[in-house]
Amino acid sequence: MPKIVFDAIRWALILTATGLSVRYLWTVNRIAGVVLALPAFVLFLNLFGFLTLRLYDHTLEARKAREFFGSLQTGEAPTLKKPGDHR
Repeated sequence: MPKIVFDAIRWALILTATGLSVRYLWTVNRIAGVVLALPAFVLFLNLFGFLTLRLYDHTLEARKAREFFGSLQTGEAPTLKKPGDHR
């Protein structure tokens, strides 16, 4: 799956959780809802960021990086230089 799909899922979870928590705080105390909106966002940003970290192992970019570093360990690494490049 592309990385953008996992990013969209993660941001949807973060914004939904933040919205629900701020809505609950707003019903209890409006000032607390306004003041604690940013800390709630940061809390859920870190929480869902940490919980969804393993999903990024299944992206195309991670698979290509795993193949590249695996080839470095076996000694079959592709070169980054082009033929004729003598820098």
